[in-house]
Amino acid sequence: MKLETEVVYIYLYDAGRSIDLMNVAAIVPADQTDSRGASGRDTPASLRLSRPLSVELAHLKAKDGIPFDSMRLNARVFEEGAISMCVRITGKFELAKFHKIRSTPITIQGHETSIESWVDQSFRKFFARIRGAITLEPYVFAETVRDTYAAYCVGTDVGNPESFVRANGKTIACLLNGETSRTDLHASQIAATLKGSFSYRANDYALFDLDRCLIIDPEKNYEDILLVVEQAVFFLLELRSLDMLLDRWLDKAEDDITIEFTKNTARLKMVKAQLAGIQALGFDALFILENLENSTKIIGDYFLGQIFNNLCGQFDTVGWTKSIERRLSTLDSVYARVNANETDRRMLFLETMFIVVCAILPILQIIQAFIISR
Repeated sequence: MKLETEVVYIYLYDAGRSIDLMNVAAIVPADQTDSRGASGRDTPASLRLSRPLSVELAHLKAKDGIPFDSMRLNARVFEEGAISMCVRITGKFELAKFHKIRSTPITIQGHETSIESWVDQSFRKFFARIRGAITLEPYVFAETVRDTYAAYCVGTDVGNPESFVRANGKTIACLLNGETSRTDLHASQIAATLKGSFSYRANDYALFDLDRCLIIDPEKNYEDILLVVEQAVFFLLELRSLDMLLDRWLDKAEDDITIEFTKNTARLKMVKAQLAGIQALGFDALFILENLENSTKIIGDYFLGQIFNNLCGQFDTVGWTKSIERRLSTLDSVYARVNANETDRRMLFLETMFIVVCAILPILQIIQAFIISR
């Protein structure tokens, strides 16, 4: 049985420290979308997520030679320095073949490629176009930091979605685990994968795993869920990037701190300046973390809040946050140690000078008395 399906592949890239959205809008045609996430569910009207700029990069149909009914590529630009490349594919597919869609060869402008290669190439071209609107420092990596997520959105009315999932449990568990449908998963693994589903209406269903999710909704009312998925992946991407930056800064501090305890006075002043710079970056990272947590603070027991918290739990965003906080604390300790050593040296110098003055003063008094007596 072929199911009417929209497959959504989200590729989130860390592009830099921040992006000037007004500048981007002046370079490329873009719309600033309202990412409130409310769509007739119990989401509070006060909720506001990030509002990225949306840019359509490609819209292809079957007549263009692709093996799908349609394929659309949009770039969503976040002010916080991330770019989401979103591929949306529509067609009728067998459930057991969902996992093959991403690897299906496609032909773009006469060249055969893959979806992933096409997205990466499109990202590089788009990044080059808006490069002037991006603040890179200190977000410069040897390789682009990227996170991905796939959503399989079934629009066919399958009757009771829970019954459908139970009947196809092994195939769905294999899909969400990144395995082929022929993989002989253990019953415990299947049960673990299929637990924790979400439903708002009697005929909709959503099941989430670390890299993939399955959404069943004959009314195709799942845009708000996709927004929450993107927001959670965005949160994870920013945490991973910040953790990598702090790790790099700590490595730099470790390389330089030994000079603080040597007699290489020629380089000591340079090292102090470098450590002060790292400390400033540490404060910057602290503010980034605070702003990131505020912008993604989706709390409450409403439907989309449950989904967001479920995804954050699977991504272990709490663990990433703790790792960042530990690195920030270590950076602060390194800088404090350097300042303490400098203070100790100054106190030692002053104490030495005081002792010298106290020792010389009586001698000067004796010399002065001798001169006066003559």
